[in-house]
Amino acid sequence: MARPYPYQPGTYTVATRKQPGLEEFSYLCRRRWKFRNLGTWVIRQMNGKPLLSVHATGNACDLGYPATAKGRQTALEACRWLTRPDIAPTLGIVAVHDYMANPPRAWKCDRDGWKGFTDGELGAGGHWLHVELDPAHGKLSARAYRALWKSLPKQ
Repeated sequence: MARPYPYQPGTYTVATRKQPGLEEFSYLCRRRWKFRNLGTWVIRQMNGKPLLSVHATGNACDLGYPATAKGRQTALEACRWLTRPDIAPTLGIVAVHDYMANPPRAWKCDRDGWKGFTDGELGAGGHWLHVELDPAHGKLSARAYRALWKSLPKQ
């Protein structure tokens, strides 16, 4: 079931600090899939655009994985789990970007599906996933976010 995407460029509020729910989400993904933290809250523009990145809200993270076949399989496993219709809404996931897909692709909650980008909008390559949470889930305490995560099936 599609949900509204909460971040329209130029309309969202810039955070003054890291958001606890997003930080816990990043930690839990790193622990489960052995990802690396490539960044969360930073006030910067989108790559190649004069608009602020969702990272400026404190509700986006970049999760790196090894440039190996096993690393890619792990990233695909994470993509499948994070975008499941029973997982994404519960965890407040509103977007996932997969830069190593050919072509690079993005899943968004307002279309409940993946879209490939052949125009270079997402960029090419990059062994990381970009994940965005909605503002309400990003603001949850680490404890509350962890309880949501633990309530879900692992497979």
